[in-house]
Amino acid sequence: MSIRFLVAALLLAASSGALALNLVANPDFDSNLDGWTTSTQNSGGAYRDCCFGSPDSGTLRLDATNFTAIAGATQCVDVHAWTTIDFALRYFANYAGGYHQFKLDIYDAQGCTGNVLDTLYPNEATAIAVDGAPAAGWYEAGDYGFVLTPGSMSAHIDLGVAGTPTTISGYMIDHVQVGPLEEIFRDNFEVN
Repeated sequence: MSIRFLVAALLLAASSGALALNLVANPDFDSNLDGWTTSTQNSGGAYRDCCFGSPDSGTLRLDATNFTAIAGATQCVDVHAWTTIDFALRYFANYAGGYHQFKLDIYDAQGCTGNVLDTLYPNEATAIAVDGAPAAGWYEAGDYGFVLTPGSMSAHIDLGVAGTPTTISGYMIDHVQVGPLEEIFRDNFEVN
């Protein structure tokens, strides 16, 4: 019996659902915002909210509660070892007006530099309701099974909100996922 089989069997036995390799550092914001770069302008807010979240408490909160306010959070992840990825997240609209953008830019160089090859957006039109705190209002949206352009090296997660002249925007974001969903072992895992 191979080691690859044994490890896979142990992982499956310990798992209650689909296995996913998540390339995002601190995707659930359970205790802090480590791994994320936050930015604000003109009284925008980018912080961790301790008491809300999905699936557990702890969430990134982005608020733009006036006309010129902007708030965002970003992170760069390495995707060079993969051919297909998923980009998904959970969100709760505190203030559904204004402007929000959740996107993933895919680059042809390490460190989210070079040229943008593709941009992914979670499909909010097909978002599904998920559990969280508060109990109602959390949704998960994603772009699943995206085939990366050959030469894709890194991906820049960009989450942001902005106020407009007539409305404000505020979102809680949790469980950010970038990676090959249900990927247990990539090719050449076991070296003979």
